[in-house]
Amino acid sequence: MPSVERVAGVTVITPTGDINHAEMVAVKNAIRDALAEGRRRLVLDLSEVDHINYMTLGVLVERAGRVERAGGALHIAGLSPYLERILRFSGVDDLFRIFESVEAAVAAHHAAVLEGASAFAGASGSWVPRMN
Repeated sequence: MPSVERVAGVTVITPTGDINHAEMVAVKNAIRDALAEGRRRLVLDLSEVDHINYMTLGVLVERAGRVERAGGALHIAGLSPYLERILRFSGVDDLFRIFESVEAAVAAHHAAVLEGASAFAGASGSWVPRMN
């Protein structure tokens, strides 16, 4: 089971080891549960993952699409060189924003919220972003 925690208002999902079928389902469900609770800023921390199979990549692409359609984003953090190659060779590396660390991914989520707030404020006055 992946761990799920909140870091500065962003949901961080951290699986470990080899992502087999059971772990893949658990990650898929963690993303589903976060969306059901209204949390749309997500980071998948793969720093503790040794291997990920191609079926799991397909599930991640599908879940990232769901998050995006809900108005959020799923960032990936902590890729080892091995996992980075798997994503690149499978052609899905361009479908995700990938960061070296969870901290960088969380900061990117906050920057996106602030950019949205600035654009919105410029159009209609002032707006304070809600931090999930």
